[in-house]
Amino acid sequence: MKREEQLVNKLTDKSYKILIHTNGTMLSSEQFASRIDELGTSGRSDVAVIIGAGVHSI
Repeated sequence: MKREEQLVNKLTDKSYKILIHTNGTMLSSEQFASRIDELGTSGRSDVAVIIGAGVHSI
């Protein structure tokens, strides 16, 4: 729980959060890269990629 709290404290409300989890939507590398590119093009430069389980409060 401590690591999760540390992570949450580092993120801002402006952070665009991408959670990678085994139960999530499957994307190819190309689809994932395209999504990151779209975020940058739209002005969202604060992107957090969070890998793993236990991110329920994010």
